[in-house]
Amino acid sequence: MAGRRSYIQCRETGKLIPREEWDAHQQALGNTQSAAVHASFKEFKSPVDGSIISCPSKLREHNRRHGVTNVRDYGEDYFARRGKEKYKDMIGATSQAKKQRIETIQRAIHKHTR
Repeated sequence: MAGRRSYIQCRETGKLIPREEWDAHQQALGNTQSAAVHASFKEFKSPVDGSIISCPSKLREHNRRHGVTNVRDYGEDYFARRGKEKYKDMIGATSQAKKQRIETIQRAIHKHTR
């Protein structure tokens, strides 16, 4: 992997900027980032294994170990959107379901017209 460079595409200019030059490029555009301030972490008991999760790093480790994720990772509209998608799939209103129905009908017609 030696000699390979990594690039980031600038949303404002569309140019590919070498990763090591990214901060300077952003400063030249006047885009500066401020430090992030995170709310204090409230300790809780894991519903998965009963362990006490006391900080974000322990939560990340716990999630990685058990193959789980947090509800906060999905965004506010995720569950409403997925519910609608699942409903459409259940009633056969997706393009894939329609395609499968057409293929099933065509197979049945072909089978009974021989």
